[in-house]
Amino acid sequence: FIYMHTENIFIPRQQQVKAPVESKKQDDVMDPVSKVLHAIGQWLVVILGGLIPVFFLPGAPTLLGVNKFLLVAGVSLLVLFIQVVLMARQKSVKALIPLSLIFFAGFVVASFVSAALSGDISDAIFGNSFEVHTVAFSTIMLLLLFTPLILQGSKRMTLQFMTLFGLASIAVLVHSGIRIFFGPELLSFGAFSVSTQSLIGGFNDLAIFAGLTIVLGLLTLLLLPLRVVLQALIAILIAVALMVQVVVDFTHVWGLLIFSSLLTFLFVVSQKRVFAAKGKGEEKSKIPTVITVMSLLTLLVSGFFLISGESITKDLNEKTNTSYVEVRPSLSATTDILTASYKDEPWLGVGPNRFPDAWREYKSQSINQTIFWDTDFNGGYAFVPTLFITHGLVGGIVFVLFNLCYLYFGFRLLTGGAKQDSFWHALAVISFVASLYLW
Repeated sequence: FIYMHTENIFIPRQQQVKAPVESKKQDDVMDPVSKVLHAIGQWLVVILGGLIPVFFLPGAPTLLGVNKFLLVAGVSLLVLFIQVVLMARQKSVKALIPLSLIFFAGFVVASFVSAALSGDISDAIFGNSFEVHTVAFSTIMLLLLFTPLILQGSKRMTLQFMTLFGLASIAVLVHSGIRIFFGPELLSFGAFSVSTQSLIGGFNDLAIFAGLTIVLGLLTLLLLPLRVVLQALIAILIAVALMVQVVVDFTHVWGLLIFSSLLTFLFVVSQKRVFAAKGKGEEKSKIPTVITVMSLLTLLVSGFFLISGESITKDLNEKTNTSYVEVRPSLSATTDILTASYKDEPWLGVGPNRFPDAWREYKSQSINQTIFWDTDFNGGYAFVPTLFITHGLVGGIVFVLFNLCYLYFGFRLLTGGAKQDSFWHALAVISFVASLYLW
């Protein structure tokens, strides 16, 4: 819900009608109390962006995900309350709801219905610790989609958010790098007993975050005019993230980094022709050095380790004592569970967060002859196939429609160009690509 008139890039293209002439900027129509509440809400979102990556409670490593979940839930609920109060204090309210957000809300509704019919409502809604497949987690994700809307129209606060998130990213990567290369006893804070634990989570979580840092770094170098010092800092951050990814060696992240760095490199080196075609002049046809070097470095390192870097990673794991494996059911095993479960519950599935129950009931008897005969997997081969089992056809299809709609919205955003404000367009591109990478 957006309680202000705005034409920034975050609003879907469907909203092309200009605001009425009599409408004023939000700061002009807010009374002093509303301005204070609005500022508090914005700062809460900014601080949340800086706290999410690094937040943990010493001495409770197994509850890291729960701690972050409760932090996000608490701040998001408070910001939502502030937004509701601000809307109540306005004479008129304008609500703009993107279609993708409607689909995700439909997914949450389907999750609630599926949970109610699952036979174990408590496990489906809350689980043991708010796991990612629970209804509670999906609900907070929906709430989190509304939370950043309070930053609209404020370049200063948005830059503060980006800055704090960047500093938190540096802290996560430096903390993990020190513990990987110098021993897990350093900076353990009583919460991280082995080097494969990080401020983000497990090693694969760290690899995903490192990949996100690289993607954001390349986009920032590409789209925002930065001083040489800031470019150098971002380049160093990208290099550190690459080192972390080399140690973890997450194959899917390498693939995404190859794709993103190749596109970035091709865009940069082709700028000369693009600018020449538009007649912008030779002074703008120069190829930026830092972004070219870092995109090419990312492309070469990612390609090498995706194809033949297994031996190097293995040696590094032995020297740093960071061997790490996550086991999951195969695609065929997940498909067998899906087929068997649909004989009983095709439309709404077995219930959110109840894949372990479906696994025990429907797994192939051949699995009982393996070492995983008594393993209760929390999910299947991948997240979306698991949703089709736990949420059925209704929940799975709605979730896929959400992703497709979001992808289409982002495509229109990227092809629309910076028609009104280059800063908002650059920020929208960065945030969309980052979220698309995570999805």
